[in-house]
Amino acid sequence: MKRFFPVILAVSILIACVVEIQTTTQQATVTSIPYVFQGNTTPDPVTYDIFGNRSQGLDSNRYNGYYNEFGNWIPGVVKAESQFLVMPDLVMGDAWGYGVGRGIHSFDMRGTIDGIIVPFCSEIGNYVWVKREGYEWEGAFRVVDCAARYDIYNVIVHRQEVVEVKQATAIAWNMWVNYGDYWGWNMRKVENVLVSKINPDCLPDDLEPVVLSEWFKDNVSFWETKEAGMQWEDDNPSGILTKNPEGIPFWRINGEWVSFPRNSKECN
Repeated sequence: MKRFFPVILAVSILIACVVEIQTTTQQATVTSIPYVFQGNTTPDPVTYDIFGNRSQGLDSNRYNGYYNEFGNWIPGVVKAESQFLVMPDLVMGDAWGYGVGRGIHSFDMRGTIDGIIVPFCSEIGNYVWVKREGYEWEGAFRVVDCAARYDIYNVIVHRQEVVEVKQATAIAWNMWVNYGDYWGWNMRKVENVLVSKINPDCLPDDLEPVVLSEWFKDNVSFWETKEAGMQWEDDNPSGILTKNPEGIPFWRINGEWVSFPRNSKECN
């Protein structure tokens, strides 16, 4: 039995350290190690209730995976750290219209076109540029909101979303139009857009875009058990808190206030 002890210890350490937040006095970055529990990626058999509505499967424990309100399979309950992954510098996906029409953070918007929403809260306050097919780069936009933790998997994987645009940009892109008696959606999304965290004037020629939905599936982590997830909820009764001193967002994650890397509108 003694000769197996180091192996058991190593496995235990590996499982315990699924995602690590490295903190300093000024910044924090989220990093992944090789083992990440990626949930129950095999959907349960579809079942229906007595009214003929699709249910979330044979297992009602959401931590084992579930069907959301749109009938899409979600492999489990996403851990808080996955909401704060640092987005790659150049990503590809779809741009959706932002239904709420406002962001939760306010910043100095001088020198920007509009506010914009990306899935990851770690990017709030940063600048991004967007390129639609057949158009030049547009920006800078400033990130003012992010996806909710319960919705982030659906947003990125099923909607293929990389950004949501606010009303002014939706009008400029002919997404939100005036029908005379009312305003409404002409189209809810623009497909195959590029989003850059680097000023396009400085983009390296050999930088290939990352398909965000595929990257996220490789990096997202879920609670392995309901007990572990509920314990986190008990330890964080107010969820993830935020403050915005001097225009720099800080987030209280797992009991510590952390910030994330800031970018610039200029070429560095």
